[in-house]
Amino acid sequence: MNMKHRIIKNTTTMKKNIIALLISIFVAGSAVAQDEFTYPISVVADATFGFFSNQVYDFQVINQPMLNVSVFSKVNSDFFVGGGLGIATWIYSDNEGEAKIENKNFSLPLYFTARYVFRTSYANLFLDAKLGYRLGNKVTIDMLSTYRTGQDDRIISGNGLFSAGMIGFSIKRIEFGMGVTLQNVTYDRINHSIVTATEYPWDEEEHDSKLMRSFFVQVGYWF
Repeated sequence: MNMKHRIIKNTTTMKKNIIALLISIFVAGSAVAQDEFTYPISVVADATFGFFSNQVYDFQVINQPMLNVSVFSKVNSDFFVGGGLGIATWIYSDNEGEAKIENKNFSLPLYFTARYVFRTSYANLFLDAKLGYRLGNKVTIDMLSTYRTGQDDRIISGNGLFSAGMIGFSIKRIEFGMGVTLQNVTYDRINHSIVTATEYPWDEEEHDSKLMRSFFVQVGYWF
């Protein structure tokens, strides 16, 4: 075989090798693209429903409903960060039974959240933390008394910073949890009344703030 034929043969072989390489790259690229397309999405959502209880001075809230919806971004397979919002309505009850609640309280908490999942073969345990601000209205409580006339109110404001911690577990995307919420509330006491037995004027105003603890349990679904 002369030199010219060898060059032509080597060129043909090189073209075949280049074509084979390009086909291999195309197939590998398609496989990677397909793998990226089928890879689990990095955003998940969480919806929970539960009940909470708390107490502010002489007034308490027992087993009132709440709803939270959160959206998480997956940092890795076990750690998630995101944000969400919730809604809750409730009515205070007086420990002594001598008060008239003028209106219901509602709150709309907006928060950042983080969750770490401990995966096991039976159930996934998790720790969940929230930090945010709760929007709410003011509740006026009329202190009824047979011994006084005039104005004697308590005003509780639901606005304020809050944080929450929860521990729970999930089985097949259904989750159960329990925890505590810390919420700063303001409390105003306005008393401009008269003691009827002595006609003694009772005149005082007091403004205070308190860290309110709310205990809650909830069930939810992990999308």
